[in-house]
Order: sequence, then structure tokens, then C-alpha cells
Amino acid sequence: MDISNFVVNPVSLALLVMFLVQFVKDLGLKGNMLRFVSLAIGAILAFTFKLRELEPAWATYIDVSFFVLAVGLGACGLYSLIDERLPKLKI
Repeated sequence: MDISNFVVNPVSLALLVMFLVQFVKDLGLKGNMLRFVSLAIGAILAFTFKLRELEPAWATYIDVSFFVLAVGLGACGLYSLIDERLPKLKI
């Protein structure tokens, strides 16, 4: 599989953080603990993103890791995120 079109940038990183937080939220985490976990997720992913510049040899592995997270969360996270925010269709 060619992942050359998958670009890790601050926008895709923010979306990835949102999907991960939504995933953790769906597992039942609430309140202040969810805030701390959200902060930790954001900090870890931001650090990893900047690590790509510090260690260019690791960039491919980091890109693949972000790609795997994005694809894995795409199915469950995107559905939950949209389901909660869009009005329900009445058929």
C-alpha cells in the first residue's frame, strides 16, 4: 500500500487527536479524567510529530504509525463523531 498521499500536518494531527479522544470517550471516560487523557493524547502526538524533524530516520515509521491510527479510528471514530453532531434523519 502506498501511503505517500497521507500527509501528517497540524490539521491532520488535530483530527487524529479528535478521533482518539472520541474513541476514549466512547469507552466511557468522562469528566476531568477525560480532559487529562485528552491533554496527554495531544501532547504525545504533538511530541511524536515534532520527533519526525529531530530524527529524520524515524519519519517513515512515525508516518506509518499515524496512518495506521487514522485508518483504524476512521471506521469507529468518524461514525461516532458525526452521529453525535448531526441531526437524526427521520424516515
